[in-house]
Amino acid sequence: MIDEKDVSIETRWYFENLAKKAVKALKKNNFDAEYVSDRGAALTKVLELIPPKGTIGCGDSVTLHQIGFIDWLKIQKEHEVFNPFFVKRSDFADSAEYKTECFKLARKALTADIFCAGTNAITIDGKIVNIDGSGNRVAAMIFGPSRVIIVSGFNKIVKDVEEALKRIHEWAAPVNMKRHVYKHNQEFITKLPCYITGECHNCSSENKACRITTIIDGWSPIVKSPINHPHFIIIVGEHLGI
Repeated sequence: MIDEKDVSIETRWYFENLAKKAVKALKKNNFDAEYVSDRGAALTKVLELIPPKGTIGCGDSVTLHQIGFIDWLKIQKEHEVFNPFFVKRSDFADSAEYKTECFKLARKALTADIFCAGTNAITIDGKIVNIDGSGNRVAAMIFGPSRVIIVSGFNKIVKDVEEALKRIHEWAAPVNMKRHVYKHNQEFITKLPCYITGECHNCSSENKACRITTIIDGWSPIVKSPINHPHFIIIVGEHLGI
């Protein structure tokens, strides 16, 4: 008997086709890119790309948590890790010391051998689109690490830059603000209009998280040194991240 309630096969087929088109476009833009079937395969690929004893930096990413990479970072012993999100506020006497330590780690992540992150959107023609609050994630994506590894669920593939920005403002940003309050007790965020209403208000709040917008339109071997490698974009055949 045919189950008309389940359209998972059809949905997966649709998104896989989008992902493969995006991978082709990313390669045309001089990125290294690969489509993998699931989060387990994504983690395996990320670990393959990390050189022995290399330093690792990270940006805040739900996707990296979901594929198991953050858990792996916490237990591995071979690599030095620069992740400001591993710092616990409770370990410091005051917020100034806590913020200083986070800043130090974020700066070190900018020159790590490998920088791993998620992304807000990937366009079908091979652009990487992100909006940051402080900029530590997008700064590392642009310049510094020897290689950047970006992991994305196929749900983040969009038509173009306009649709990418719409996705970020209307979906990713409000949900991420809710996440930071619910999971990280960042109560100052509760004053943001998007947190209150679930909609972007293009606000000018001092606590706004949408401050730095980047569009990476490919990787240029002309201006990179021999120790730099193209960004490696892994698109996963699952709904991941925000």
